[in-house]
Amino acid sequence: MAVSRQHKRTELVIGLVVAVILVFGYLAVLGVYDSEANKRSTATMIEESNAKHRLDIFAKIQSVDPNKGEMSLRLEFFAKGSVALEDTELIPAVDIVIYTPGSSGKQEHNFKAGRLMGGLELVLPLEGLASDYPFDEHKAALAIVAFAKTPAEASPTGATQQTVSDGADDADSDEQPDSSSAQSTDPLDGLQELPISVALYAALPNVDMAIDLSGTSGSADPNIAEAIITIHRAITIVGFAIFVMVIFWVIAIAIVLQAVTIASRGREPEPDTMGYMAALLFAFPFMRDALPGTPPVGTLSDFLSFFWAEALVAIALITTLITWIRRPTGRPKWWMPDDTDDDFDIAASPAQDPVPSGEMTQSSVASTPSPQTTSE
Repeated sequence: MAVSRQHKRTELVIGLVVAVILVFGYLAVLGVYDSEANKRSTATMIEESNAKHRLDIFAKIQSVDPNKGEMSLRLEFFAKGSVALEDTELIPAVDIVIYTPGSSGKQEHNFKAGRLMGGLELVLPLEGLASDYPFDEHKAALAIVAFAKTPAEASPTGATQQTVSDGADDADSDEQPDSSSAQSTDPLDGLQELPISVALYAALPNVDMAIDLSGTSGSADPNIAEAIITIHRAITIVGFAIFVMVIFWVIAIAIVLQAVTIASRGREPEPDTMGYMAALLFAFPFMRDALPGTPPVGTLSDFLSFFWAEALVAIALITTLITWIRRPTGRPKWWMPDDTDDDFDIAASPAQDPVPSGEMTQSSVASTPSPQTTSE
């Protein structure tokens, strides 16, 4: 009874320790998630202007595709001060030109005075190797500059050009079209830089971002927003990928040890052994493709675990198959039915010669008691 109570106490202590570890681990995981969520939900000010008359830009990263090398952003614009029309942030009072370099689409966007400013879709190119999954790193350069042009600025310029063209002689008139054409081809003619404030917001669960505000050109112009966005796989993605790689190795090593044991000790393989080995060869690719955001075959994770697991299991399967083929002649032990099977006993037992009448076997003679002799 004392031993039984001691055993129960030991089980109770072990259960409590395991429960405490699980509770602390659960709380730690929730803490990591909360920290990552707060980090992603915080907007980063790339450029902040204190000017009263400015343009506020809200940039939200919608998606990141390292396999395609693209980052998709959506830009929303809000006019402030005299830039806005009648205190309406979405309608500008002046013509606005936005320059946003990207990998696709046009890079110049015009907003007319008195018209609603809609959002813009911007696609930035990513620099990095997706084949380094899950430890790959990518970078994208973001640059935004805005210019404003009021209608009053255009009319004096036109009047001046008209006066000059009316009072010039023939020689000067020949040179004037060249000057006017040169001014007309300048995309920044009559434009002045508009102060901007840019806030970058990213809430993607599969990547972590680091924003370098030093800019791409080192310019200190407050009217130009520049930043380098560095992208890594989220810690959850990296952890899950490492977990799958470890599983690949553990299963492959176990299969190899089983095949070595069968081949070295001369054990006869069971019929199901080769079946689940072959099934693993097809199950591993599905596990590999189930990794979140994984590129096509040929990544760093494949060279670290997947290719090795496939090769080791294939070698183990071939070794087990050769051992099964070279087994001793005759039916294997797993094929033999039970000894209690009457049909098998009758069919498998060799035919016995009938014992001639009048003859007794040695065993029957030995088992027959000898008659008692009586004394006369």
